[in-house]
Amino acid sequence: MNSSARDFWNRHPTAYRAATDDPISPQEAGAAFAKCVESLAKRYMLPIALIARPHNFDAGHLFSLMQAVHLAETSKISWTWHDLVPTLAYHAGVTQKEAKARFTKHLPPLPHVADQDSYLQGLAFCRALQT
Repeated sequence: MNSSARDFWNRHPTAYRAATDDPISPQEAGAAFAKCVESLAKRYMLPIALIARPHNFDAGHLFSLMQAVHLAETSKISWTWHDLVPTLAYHAGVTQKEAKARFTKHLPPLPHVADQDSYLQGLAFCRALQT
């Protein structure tokens, strides 16, 4: 585990215990995630929009997860996938280059470790929503 991951887990000991003490299998986690997403879509009758950077990697991973639990084939949910930087650029009315500089310059580079990348992308998105 690299130091930034260790620092993250040290700040979130309850989450660390939940992820490491008697964890559920990836299949169970995937099925639970899919069920949660499906219930939200049915409850609010809205399409699901997933925002990530780069969206093609994250979207591919999530779509594979959905296929593994057969949600991709059976669900009536409308899915859209958006890349973080163009989405922020549109939101702020700036170019993609300006959006990337404005919303991500305060963040460290993405380490390409899933939980850390998600955390940093979430910070950039929340920062954009506050402007």
